[in-house]
Amino acid sequence: MNTLQARDEYVTRDRKGRAAFFFSATGIILVLPTIIFSLIGLKMSWPQLGWLLGLPAGVGLWFYLVPEMHFRVSGNKYLLATGGNGENIPFGPGFFRFRYPWDKPREDGNYSADVIDIDAKETVACSDGISVDVVMQIGYQIAPSYLDTYDAINRTSIGPFINAKVRAWLSQHLVQMTSDTARTNISNVETEARRHLQGTLLDELAKKFGIRVPVVNIQSIDLTPQVQKARDAGAETRALLDAVGRALVGDQEENGLFGFALASQRLAEGKITQAAFNAALNTARGQGGDIKYTVQDFNINGLGDLSPEAAAAAAAAFKATLGKNK
Repeated sequence: MNTLQARDEYVTRDRKGRAAFFFSATGIILVLPTIIFSLIGLKMSWPQLGWLLGLPAGVGLWFYLVPEMHFRVSGNKYLLATGGNGENIPFGPGFFRFRYPWDKPREDGNYSADVIDIDAKETVACSDGISVDVVMQIGYQIAPSYLDTYDAINRTSIGPFINAKVRAWLSQHLVQMTSDTARTNISNVETEARRHLQGTLLDELAKKFGIRVPVVNIQSIDLTPQVQKARDAGAETRALLDAVGRALVGDQEENGLFGFALASQRLAEGKITQAAFNAALNTARGQGGDIKYTVQDFNINGLGDLSPEAAAAAAAAFKATLGKNK
């Protein structure tokens, strides 16, 4: 959907009737004074009086009255005038738009056809339960054939309504894909969002608000700060576990366990002392001395990336370590 520049042909009014009135009035204004002065000239035996005074008088009168028979609408906008029966008469941009003398321009009847931007940021959950922040730029403008509707509604309600529709659509659409899929397929999500706002909702937006939505851009789809923080914490935890595992068991593998999981298993079996385990933790964290660990020191959820067996062994080791170092 392209942005529409204001054009007079996009709006509807009785153009033929107004044009006919203009040319008829022009003829009368120019001819009538000429006839009148010609008749006067005949009585005065001066037949040229009609052309010498009547025609100039008609031309002067025409210039005086012509502003009442046309509108000049400049810029990318539409003008609403009130007709003889109180109805709205729309006029598009143009130097000379025929009107009836009783078409009165409204002081509040100038409506720009420029696109009005709405910045939308919605937080929605994906199929993997992870929430993402979707930042969008949406632009709406007047639908010319629904100018009366746009004139009548409370325009402050347009933004909240569009945001609500976008929020509902995103919630229904992104729940069908994982957060990683959503973040790596922004263009596809944008295409579907554009199809929804410019297709599915086209008639509803026009009839309810008198608008169309030519601009639908998704600027970003990112993890929420909370989720990103948790992921960062998980990455830090995994790095810590890897460092401890390398320090205690190197590249050894035993019964499918290796690294920190194997070290934790050996700690539980007494093959690695608690002092050695704590020392490895201290070294991995880059801190010396006797560290008193608490549950808050570790992101236990970070163990979710390990195998079930390794996670169980690691959790047991954490429990043993944390229980003895409070």
